[in-house]
Order: sequence, then C-alpha cells, then structure tokens
Amino acid sequence: MATWYYEKDGESKGPLEEASFLALVYDGTVSEQTLVWHAGMSEWMPLASAPGRPSPPTEKPRLMLRHPSRNREPESSVASAWGTSDLNTSAGGASPNPDTVPSQSRAPESQTQNKLSLKPMTFDRNEEDVVQAQSNRYQEYRKVSNRAEYSGRGREIFPLYLKNIVLTLVTLGIYKFWAQVTMRKYHYRHVLFHGGNLDYHATGRERFIGFLKGMALLSPIALLFWFVFSNLSVGLGPEESMNLAITMMMGLGYLLRPLIIVGSMAFHLSRTSWSHIRFRFKGKIRSLYWLYIRDAILMLLTLGLYMFWHQINLMRFRRTHTTLGGVAFGYTGKGGELFALHFLGYLATILTLGFYAPWYYAKLHRYHIDQTTFQGMRFYSNLSGGQVLKTIIICILQTFFTLGIGMPWAVARWKSMLVNTVFAKGTVNLSQLRGEYDQQAGAFAEGLGEAGEAFEALGQFFGG
Repeated sequence: MATWYYEKDGESKGPLEEASFLALVYDGTVSEQTLVWHAGMSEWMPLASAPGRPSPPTEKPRLMLRHPSRNREPESSVASAWGTSDLNTSAGGASPNPDTVPSQSRAPESQTQNKLSLKPMTFDRNEEDVVQAQSNRYQEYRKVSNRAEYSGRGREIFPLYLKNIVLTLVTLGIYKFWAQVTMRKYHYRHVLFHGGNLDYHATGRERFIGFLKGMALLSPIALLFWFVFSNLSVGLGPEESMNLAITMMMGLGYLLRPLIIVGSMAFHLSRTSWSHIRFRFKGKIRSLYWLYIRDAILMLLTLGLYMFWHQINLMRFRRTHTTLGGVAFGYTGKGGELFALHFLGYLATILTLGFYAPWYYAKLHRYHIDQTTFQGMRFYSNLSGGQVLKTIIICILQTFFTLGIGMPWAVARWKSMLVNTVFAKGTVNLSQLRGEYDQQAGAFAEGLGEAGEAFEALGQFFGG
C-alpha cells in the first residue's frame, strides 16, 4: 500500500497512508490537479496522472453515513468503496479508466451488495446538510465556462486594506511585503476561469528576504555610482549635473532591467496556480539581454521608431516563456499593428483634447489579449471605451466623495471590468498538463526591483 505526499501552498504534506490520503481526496482537500508523489514515481505530478491513483466517486458524492446505534466503520472500509472520477471529462480531459484503479481501492461486489441491502438509516439534519453541501460542491466544480469572472467585493477588501495600512505604518513600511501578498492572494482567488480559480502561494517573508538581498547588492553599486558622479560633476553647473545623474540612473536601470524582469516573473509565476496547476517562467536572462541589446541598436538607427517592435518582442518573450502545466502560451502580435494602433490613438486623443483616451486604452488592452493563445484556445476581450470611461468616473467619485474610504470598492469595480470582459474560444485538455514547480525561483530579482525603487525614492527625497 503506497504512502502518499501532496503539495499545498508550496509545501510538501505527508507521509499519509492510503486510507488517510483517500479521506483527503474525498473531502476535496486533494483534487485531481493537486501535485502528489509516492515511492516509485519519478517526479511530482497531478493526482489525475499519478500511477496507482485513488479516485473520488463517479456520480453524486455520497457520505458513508452510519446508523446512530452502530459503531463507526473503520477508515479503511470507507476508502475501499471508492470508484473513479469524471471530473476531467467536464474540463475537456479523458475520464480515468476504472480498470486502472488499484484493486485495493475498489470494494468487492458482495461487499457492495451488503451495503445496499441495509435497511434505511436515520440520520440527523446536520449529516443531511453535509451530503447536500458535498453534492453542490461537485456540481459547481463541473460548471465550466470560457468567460473569466472576478468575484471580489469592496466590503471584503476594505478590512484587508485597513489592516495593511495600519501594520505598514506601525512597522515603518516593513509590513508592505506581507500586505502585497495578502492582496494578491485575495484578487487571484476571486478569479474563476474554465472551472478553476487562480491562487497565489508566495509569502511576505520570502519577499522581504529577497528585498534585503537586493539591497545588499545595490548598496555597493549605489556607493560606486555616488563616487563616480561626485568626480564627474566637478566643474559642472546644477543643470549639467542633474542631466548627468539622470543619464547614469537610466543606464543603470536599463542594465539591470532584463535581470529584474526574468527574476521577477520566475518568482511570481512559480507561486501562481490555476486549478492547482502551477505556472512557470522559462525565459533566460541572457536571451533577454540579447533582445535588449539588439533592439537598443535598432531603436538608435530608427530614431526610436523601432520602440513599438521592441514592445512586441518583449511581450512575446514574456508570453511564450510562460507555461501552465508544462504547456507554453503563444503570442501573435506584430510591431506594425501596434505602431498603427498607437499612432491613431495618440492622434485621436490629441484632437479630442484627451476625451478619446479611454477608447485608446481599451484598444491597447484588447490587442494584447486577442493575440494570446494557449493549447487550442485563443483569448479575447470585448472591453469598450465606454466601459472604461464609465468605470473611471464611478471610481473617482467613490474615492473622492468618501475621502479615500471607497478605494476598495473602486479597486473591485476596476478589476471586475478588466477580468469579466475576457473570454476564450476553445478548450483546455487537462490530461496534457503536468505538475511543475520551479524550486529555484527565488524572490531575489523581485527584491532587486524593490530595492531599486527604494533607492530612487531616496534620491528624489534628498535631491529635491
């Protein structure tokens, strides 16, 4: 009998005997897409793909209820009555073959007939409610939609905002890392797509440690920067000194930008999941440095016109190196299309004295989503400029007339607008997705970016 381990919030749980593990599968703690492992497996993988996997019931979930006068059945007898699951079928995957389920997880026919021949049992209202709740949970899980949905509410976000503000002030800003993780967890967990929710598994502690490492690296660089600037600016006037400082800061930022982008995406995506399947970023720092160097030369030769092609190249690098369950996303954007979109949008915004800006924003938003693909799906957005304008007005009024108290409601409204207008055509084949977890993706590069922002803020404060 196998001893099982499973992944939860980025940590390994176990070991568990077969009966205990089956109980977790039954109550929903371990789903078909939870990463699991037992001796004999070469790597961690979703339960649906694991050899010798136990499965939840095939039909309406049933609890093994007992007569009040009977002694409770041992856990192993409850586990022995399990069948196979059809959860994957509703999401486009193949239903597990009953013949592949281990013999110890199926009850003998005679045992099943004995259970069915029992006289009707009486049970209290609480147990009946549990049965109905389990049934409702499985029915909701089977509802698959290709339209994204954000269910966050301002009244739920408000106490989180209040707690984050108070603790950040009390800790002189240190709690900011925990506050950011808390809000991202909330927003991700309220995004539903194709029958599964997003989730975020990072911790404030690892983000704070990453920031300290970034500060440790940037501090010597900052001192060197100050020394060079002090010597080069001798004899220069205030305006020339300021221009020199800005140029050096921009050069340093451009030099570190690829490192920060790759490291930050690797960290955040490794801590993000959909339907218990982890994202992962596989882009290499050297590849992005080459892209930046090549595009910088082309932008110089074209007097900056190549900037729009650079944006497309950067977006393609981000999307095509992002994977979900080992399957990469695709991106089909073109520099010429983005150039035309920006040119016409910028011109229309000027001619309408800024009134066209919401429609300009909506077109850009739609363009990048419409060029994104995954497996057999293509994503789309039907966001309109009118929706953007209406939402901006309502959010400003909510925030202004409540003296900032209405900010959580404004945030929930804005995210609902962006998420609820996204949909996809096609299906996801869950059987082709495998569990991946990037153990080496740390918060160092993310902390490097945080440290860079801190140095920039200090420079602005002391520099005036």
